[in-house]
Amino acid sequence: MSNKTLLTALISANPGMKPEDVLVIFEKLLLGEARIQRSVMLSANSEESSEASTGESQPAAAQHGLTRDDLKVDPATAIQEDSITCCVCGKQFSGMLTKAHLALHGLTHSGYLELCGYGPGTKLASHGLIREKRERIKEFRPWEARRKAKTPVDDGPQATRKKSAPQQVVALKDTTPMESKQALSS
Repeated sequence: MSNKTLLTALISANPGMKPEDVLVIFEKLLLGEARIQRSVMLSANSEESSEASTGESQPAAAQHGLTRDDLKVDPATAIQEDSITCCVCGKQFSGMLTKAHLALHGLTHSGYLELCGYGPGTKLASHGLIREKRERIKEFRPWEARRKAKTPVDDGPQATRKKSAPQQVVALKDTTPMESKQALSS
């Protein structure tokens, strides 16, 4: 089905929908179609590879049918100060590239890193967001709060005083609660 036919069918099936919403659904349909095509290619490739098995396992990115040639954005320029761009589709994000978005392409975090040639510890977030999170952590100092919780604190003589057990109120037969209380105190 061509893109024009698909878009026409989508508009005619949803006449009251805003054009922006139609485009969002259309993009999702195209991504789904691309995943199906990759899946078909993978199953065809796996049948061929099972017949001519070499005993070598494929890298994670190759399992999704994507290569560096399929990338729309150069990985060297994808991570910027205030944004990150998905190298597969070219969509720009203000903070970080999510697992949900990578799943749209049939990729995991490690598969994406491998496909783009990033190191295993690379954060898929803008440089500004990473710096902001580091500053917040330094300001909050969670390691000090953890250290304080582990060390016993001396609160002086009151800390060593034993707490008394709560008094139990027992109702005596044929008495009101006030009479029972008086009976216990005497």
